[in-house]
Amino acid sequence: MEVSCGACIKRCPVNAISENGHDKVKVDAHNEFGVSQCSLCQTKVPCEFKNPIR
Repeated sequence: MEVSCGACIKRCPVNAISENGHDKVKVDAHNEFGVSQCSLCQTKVPCEFKNPIR
């Protein structure tokens, strides 16, 4: 069973995440933070610390 809340999709400032997957080219092209990834999609989401469906 697949469960998706979409929180990470909403948090991505460059729209690199969609229901179809993660576009690493878009992430790499956006270098505003001085690193290749800003990690906003990985914070303040239900799965930040654990898998919410387990």
